[in-house]
Amino acid sequence: MRRLFFVAVAAISAMVCHSCIQNEVKLEDKSILESVELVIDNDSEEWEINTLRRIRVVYKPTDAIITDVILDYPEDLIELIPTREQYVFDMRAIKEGEVKIMMTINGARSETLKFQIVDNTPVRKAPKIALYMSKTSGDSSKTLCPTQFCCNYSDRLQLSVESEVSGLDFSFYSADETVISTSWAGESDWIVSADMPGLTDVQIIATESDGTEWIYTYEIMVYGHISLSAKCDPVDKTASFMVEDHPFGRLSGNFYITATLTGWPGKRTNNTYSVEITPYEQYILFEEGSDFSYIIDIKAAADAIYDKGYELTSSGGKDWWSPRVLDMHFLITLDDPYIIIDEVFDDNDREDPDFINFLTQATFKQVGVAKFNDTSDSNESSGGWISQDIYINLN
Repeated sequence: MRRLFFVAVAAISAMVCHSCIQNEVKLEDKSILESVELVIDNDSEEWEINTLRRIRVVYKPTDAIITDVILDYPEDLIELIPTREQYVFDMRAIKEGEVKIMMTINGARSETLKFQIVDNTPVRKAPKIALYMSKTSGDSSKTLCPTQFCCNYSDRLQLSVESEVSGLDFSFYSADETVISTSWAGESDWIVSADMPGLTDVQIIATESDGTEWIYTYEIMVYGHISLSAKCDPVDKTASFMVEDHPFGRLSGNFYITATLTGWPGKRTNNTYSVEITPYEQYILFEEGSDFSYIIDIKAAADAIYDKGYELTSSGGKDWWSPRVLDMHFLITLDDPYIIIDEVFDDNDREDPDFINFLTQATFKQVGVAKFNDTSDSNESSGGWISQDIYINLN
């Protein structure tokens, strides 16, 4: 609230000569006001933005000596424009909101004027556009893009813009060229390349013939994919995992691995004995090909199974207890939420496992992956044109 002060100074000199003046002189305080009133040329409650109103200050008695004037008004909503007339002001509405105006003269206050500044300027509507995409190879069908969609690292897509409004000139920009790069493919088409996992906005700017620009923002999420491989050496009695090849440089995250070693005598798979292994938890940095060997020691668990000795067969033979299966479960949280672990390979995925009578099995759960929120209309879009290629193990 702006308080504007006006100061009037009156110097009154009186010389009283007892030898010349015979009658008694009475001094009257001319600074005392009976009333202060603000008179406005338009008292409509709604005040249209960018319009002027004139306010005139009226006080009684009119011959009062004015010593101070204070005008209260919201300077963020109102622009005060002085006039050549004393105590007459023009005010321009510059911003929407509630306005209160009050005048104080010599301590006497006027009533508060209240208005609501409104903007009734007709809003120009943006032209409707549609963003379509298709893969640069293979299927040539087009899909209507939702405002948020996802793709995979290294994808190349062709985006096309269409509108019912003719004469629009389109341009296309990526907020982060390290994640999504673009190149013009002619007319209203662009090639979009997913160059790095991450999230970025892309903007389509539609320019009308009069220079009016309309900006449409879409969000693209790019996922990268890596795989791990789990192994166990029952001879060395250690378990390990390695990172398969990937193009994303150094990554990092927390790995929590639990494991259970199970054994049985001979071929008696219905007679098993399982031992829980001390969990492994570590925050690690890794690259493609990183090998984390001997991180889990299964010796104590294996010895506990061997110590069970043997079981006699019906013919008097001996079926010796030995470790047969290591079940590993990975709980992984990567620092980069746009890297998805597709799989942890184990002996079930290998054509030629390292050991004949021993099996390494692995399951995993990944937490902290950036979620893709499909807000598209299922009748118009698949909600991320390659969503069928993306699998996140969150179970």
